[in-house]
Amino acid sequence: MYHLENRFLLLNFNIEAVPCLQIQVSGKTDMTLMVRIPWWMAGKAQISVNGKEVYCSDQSSIFVPLERTWEDGDVVRIVLPKTVKAEPLPDREDTVAFLYGPVVLAGICEEERMLHVPDVRHPETVLTHDNEREWGSWKSTFRTLGQERSIRFVPLHEVGYDRYSVYFPIKEER
Repeated sequence: MYHLENRFLLLNFNIEAVPCLQIQVSGKTDMTLMVRIPWWMAGKAQISVNGKEVYCSDQSSIFVPLERTWEDGDVVRIVLPKTVKAEPLPDREDTVAFLYGPVVLAGICEEERMLHVPDVRHPETVLTHDNEREWGSWKSTFRTLGQERSIRFVPLHEVGYDRYSVYFPIKEER
């Protein structure tokens, strides 16, 4: 819960779910809520207030001002589409890490593994969703395609005692 000059905002944020803000105010309150649209977004961000869409754009790395008279119980729903992206090391274009939205993915493996990719400009194409669901939404787990041995990728913050790697050398296979 955040406290802003007698205005309370409850933030229900789960990286897997759709973020929602429930506004708690003691009476009608004029206020501008600034919603940040992050750099990692893939597609159009959508913002709705009480079920009515107030913003839809694919522009990222901006703040969207929601200026209105807020009432207790107003709900702001924010949809930020994610995708898997590959991020190369600054000095080694042939070694990449994978991110799902803002989350770094860890490949569960015992040793360093070379990934064979169809196009070195798009190494993320070797990852596919693991097709696991939890509580009605997709989990952020992935697995490799077209490799000698498959590697499972999970969010780095979920790794416990498993051996893992974050950076993988890639080689183009034609």
